[in-house]
Amino acid sequence: MAELLLKWVNEEGRLGRAVTDLEHDFKNGYLLGELLYQYNQLPNFPRMQDKHSPDVEISNYCILEPVMRSLGIPFDAKTAQRIMDGKAGVASGVIYQLKVKFETMQRGCAPVSLRKMQEGVVPLPMMRERHAKPSYDAASHRVFEGRIRRLVPKANELLETRCLSRFSAEGQRQHEVERLGKERDNRAHLEKTRRQRTERMHVKLQEQAVAEAQARQELITWNKNQRRAAGRRAAQRRFLSTTLDARKTRREQAVRAATVEFESGVTLFETGTLARVQSVDKLGVGDRKEKVAAEKFTERRRRKFLSDAEDTQIVEYKSMGYSMLQNQLTRSCRRDVRTEQEDETIHRHVAMYEENRAYRSGQYEARAAQDAAEAIAVDNHVYGLSERKYDRDVRRHEDIQVLLQEARTVAAQKRAADVAAGVLNGIVHLALEVAEVRRFGGAFLENADAKEGGAAWMPEALWRDMVSTFVQSPQGDAQGPGEPTYALAVAAGLPLPPLPEPKAEEPAEGEVEAAAKEEADAKDAEEPA
Repeated sequence: MAELLLKWVNEEGRLGRAVTDLEHDFKNGYLLGELLYQYNQLPNFPRMQDKHSPDVEISNYCILEPVMRSLGIPFDAKTAQRIMDGKAGVASGVIYQLKVKFETMQRGCAPVSLRKMQEGVVPLPMMRERHAKPSYDAASHRVFEGRIRRLVPKANELLETRCLSRFSAEGQRQHEVERLGKERDNRAHLEKTRRQRTERMHVKLQEQAVAEAQARQELITWNKNQRRAAGRRAAQRRFLSTTLDARKTRREQAVRAATVEFESGVTLFETGTLARVQSVDKLGVGDRKEKVAAEKFTERRRRKFLSDAEDTQIVEYKSMGYSMLQNQLTRSCRRDVRTEQEDETIHRHVAMYEENRAYRSGQYEARAAQDAAEAIAVDNHVYGLSERKYDRDVRRHEDIQVLLQEARTVAAQKRAADVAAGVLNGIVHLALEVAEVRRFGGAFLENADAKEGGAAWMPEALWRDMVSTFVQSPQGDAQGPGEPTYALAVAAGLPLPPLPEPKAEEPAEGEVEAAAKEEADAKDAEEPA
């Protein structure tokens, strides 16, 4: 729809410039007036101006409003204000209604002239669809103008907005810089946190890999130690078996040696005894009693030797039995061996647990120190951000104070210049008035001077009357206490004129219509028949 209207405006509207955006190009109402002029509906189009200022736009729409009303197109102050604001679809809607109206007029109305178009103006009739109501139309026009002036911002407000726009732009820029700074700091903090988390995960994975490698190495070492312990136990068992075998062999050797020694001693004893008996028998001397006594002595010695040998062997056998019984009683059983092995394993695992616990405690302490350092770093970062924000706010407020002081200084200088210009203009205007009076009433003033003795250059009463008249002139009405005319009145010693009354609010529509009707009736009464 908008593209079709844009094409119609550019091709059939015959405007002074190409239109690219309906809402933007038709904001000030100038192109609307030109479009109406091209279709012979706005003869006072030259009064319109192609400028973008509140007063010019209001003037343009005040010119357009009667024509729109005569064409029967709804066009009130709110519609005009929305077109001035560039609201989407408002200008397009008005242009579409104009297009429909022009096409209807071209189809159903005869042209006002049989001549061809001159200066691009389509010869359409310019007639109202309803009878004219001068009073009502004038009142409606005044109401339209009053409403659009209330809706459109004042020139002072626009000037104030334009003057304060740099402060607003600076504030927005600073807010944007602050927002970008916060976003940058947040991204940096998130990136740092992500990097720290990644580093911690990497360190944790490395520690886990080291722990697994250490556990595998410890398992290998434990298996090796188990094999070594099994080898030591086997060697101990072999050593014990070898020791027992050697002890048994030594005992058997001792028994055999003792037996051999005993047998050799008995044989030697018997041989010696037999030799002495034979020697006695050979000699043939002695008594039978001595022989018997010798035999008895030999028998006693033999028995004593045998009893001593038997006692020695019995003691050895008993001690050997005692040692064997003690070894059997003190030998560890399988359950004791298994218990000792379990105790050894438990002690070894307790040592490993204590070592691992010390290692983990060291890791926990290191992690706690790292967390404390990170918390301190975060606090320092937040403090730095707050400090930078505070510095930016302080600098911004200082800049605002400097700009406000400059604005106050410029305003004071402008005010002083305006006051001085007003005083000088008032004095010059009064001097010109006095000169005009003296120029046109020279003879009268000379007679007055002669009557008064020629002492005054102008009669006092006339001078005071002129000053009073100037003070109460329209120039004085727009001024208040402290302005030039008041200063001149006080200097001349005149009574001060009353202050100008505040402007009354605009009347309602009914009041405007009633006033317009009364004014029209008064004009009709004054006009000659």
